[in-house]
Amino acid sequence: MRSRKRKVGLAVAAILVGLWVLAPLIWMADMTIMTEREIHTRPPNPVPINATLNNYYYVFNAAAALAERQTAGEGSFARSAVYFLPQIATEIPSALGNSVLVALSMVVINVIGATMA
Repeated sequence: MRSRKRKVGLAVAAILVGLWVLAPLIWMADMTIMTEREIHTRPPNPVPINATLNNYYYVFNAAAALAERQTAGEGSFARSAVYFLPQIATEIPSALGNSVLVALSMVVINVIGATMA
């Protein structure tokens, strides 16, 4: 009887620790599909009401998004979806490409080194 209680207690503890670790990752992934208005609401809504993938478009096409922001009229500027997009965002695609190149190079080097061992 005691070992069954112990197993159930360990399972419950493992589930709680797993939720504790995964909750911030789920929250971050959730925020990537929220609009800026939903991100800034108080209290925060854990589930996006108006889910959109435009944030990904704006990151990977930052130059077009910044041009849209600059050509937007003064009245629409504050309502624009790209209001928060900084100039540095234009460098994200090349930085991502560099990271992939370095990661693949390290994989190849490690595979070659491991096969020699």
